[in-house]
Amino acid sequence: MQETPLQRRSLGLSVMAIVLTVSAAAGSVRGSEGGATLTGVVTFKGPIPPPQKVTVTRDASFCGSTVTIQPLVAQASTHGVRGAVVSLAEPPDQHVDASPSPTVIKNRNCSFLSRISATRVGALLEIGNDDPVLHNTHIRSEGRTLLNVAMVPHGPSIQKQVKRPGLLNVKCDAHKFMQGYVLAFDHPYFAVTDEAGRFQMAGIPAGLRRITVWHETLGTIQQEVIVPAQGEISVHIDYQY
Repeated sequence: MQETPLQRRSLGLSVMAIVLTVSAAAGSVRGSEGGATLTGVVTFKGPIPPPQKVTVTRDASFCGSTVTIQPLVAQASTHGVRGAVVSLAEPPDQHVDASPSPTVIKNRNCSFLSRISATRVGALLEIGNDDPVLHNTHIRSEGRTLLNVAMVPHGPSIQKQVKRPGLLNVKCDAHKFMQGYVLAFDHPYFAVTDEAGRFQMAGIPAGLRRITVWHETLGTIQQEVIVPAQGEISVHIDYQY
């Protein structure tokens, strides 16, 4: 996946603590092959950079005269990191019958919703504009443009199929402060953390597995986990600083 300089500096980060617990109850099942359910939380206890204030030079009557950009958000009580993408590195070969669901990206209130998404290869990106102003959605992967389309106010959605795994950068060239990311995987073992930094993945095959966590400013960290044949395993991953 494409990495920013800050992400490359973060590659040396290690996981401070990882707590594994196996439940006696049956876990979620994917098809007939079963598997365990992986739940957990991603945290960061370091200082949170102040938000960036950007002056709006176009459509300020709708977007506002300034916008606040804060890529790193951690819940005050739990330090849980919002918008981290958790996945299995080198996942096992396993047939998946279900077709991937579309991943929806909305231009809404002069921002991308969702700002951070994860999807499977073969899925459709469904892009719409809920705003009364003109946007354009420009999606790049490794510097190569995959989609660059004008989004008329309240116009029809545009669909684009994801054809390869990797990091997709989503921007609006008309409003340069609008930015988002989509991580595409060629397997179904991934999740995006919620407001409290929590995530869940079902149907994880048993064995020694490596978890990868990506965040747009904190970078990428990994940790190996022994997954049981069934039940639930709980993981706590902390970004060091």
